[in-house]
Amino acid sequence: RLQPRVSGCPRGFSVSVGIAVQGPVGASFDRFYHDADLALYHSKSTGKGRFSLFDPSMTHEVRIARKA
Repeated sequence: RLQPRVSGCPRGFSVSVGIAVQGPVGASFDRFYHDADLALYHSKSTGKGRFSLFDPSMTHEVRIARKA
């Protein structure tokens, strides 16, 4: 396991990832990017070091969170 150092001091880090699968041929890049961004938002909201695959229900979750 790598442990990066900054100015000689060990530092830890974690990575959260949002994954989207491009839809049908001709689907816009903007939509693809938006879906991946929602999956990333979902990953970060569930804790550090997670990954999420986009699901259409995530759109609904974000709308509810924005209203709160």
